[in-house]
Amino acid sequence: MEIKLGAESLEILIAFQKFEKSELFTIAYDAVEALKKTLVTSWSVAENNLHALTKAEQLLNHRLGTYTDTFTKTYATQWEQMLKDETARSTSGESYWKYVGPDDEKTRPQCQDGLTILYFTDDEKNDFNGEGIRWNCRHTFDLVSEKEYDAGVA
Repeated sequence: MEIKLGAESLEILIAFQKFEKSELFTIAYDAVEALKKTLVTSWSVAENNLHALTKAEQLLNHRLGTYTDTFTKTYATQWEQMLKDETARSTSGESYWKYVGPDDEKTRPQCQDGLTILYFTDDEKNDFNGEGIRWNCRHTFDLVSEKEYDAGVA
């Protein structure tokens, strides 16, 4: 299979190469620092408020770290899938897909359904993905040959 990327795809690739995670973390750090400063100037520094400030800081740091991690992982997975989708569009005819990823206690019901079905046509994949972004999803669609698809659905 030959991969053909159009001008739009190349622009996306270039933009992604310029994206640096460190910039995202710098923005996140600056946001936390601004929130801390706001909290400090809004409260007097009485001892009971200092305890509340410490708790608020811990909560902000934890949640911001979680949101940043979630965004980064989800963005990377979507990027990988977009490249696979672009590859499929560059070929003629129907594309066939296999739903791949872990099957464990963290697997969501919809992902479990995908792992049960396992093989998809283009239309089936699009219908399955109709619900939009699945944050923190560890599953993707891999292109497979028609032969593998036929053997898998038999």
